[in-house]
Amino acid sequence: MKTYELVLIINAQLEAGKQTKLVADVSKTVKDLGGEVKKEDKLGLKEFAYPIKKQLQGVYVDFELNLDPATVKKLEDKLATEESILRHLLVLKTKGEE
Repeated sequence: MKTYELVLIINAQLEAGKQTKLVADVSKTVKDLGGEVKKEDKLGLKEFAYPIKKQLQGVYVDFELNLDPATVKKLEDKLATEESILRHLLVLKTKGEE
């Protein structure tokens, strides 16, 4: 298992309850893939420097995950198919960052 950082940008026009459910679904997906969510931090609503999928703002959520490298592609495929997620970034944390 390796440690990853995942940042999601969720459509700000999505209702608060649906945003919470989406974050819970991402956590469940990580657990279903045999991973662990070490930290989940909702960073809130932020303005974009340029439009993303015709939106001018989004809700940022930061995760710290333990995940098997073989399952990373499955997680990224799942995130890419979710229409309410405007963007996502999944990066491997180095030893100094942990």
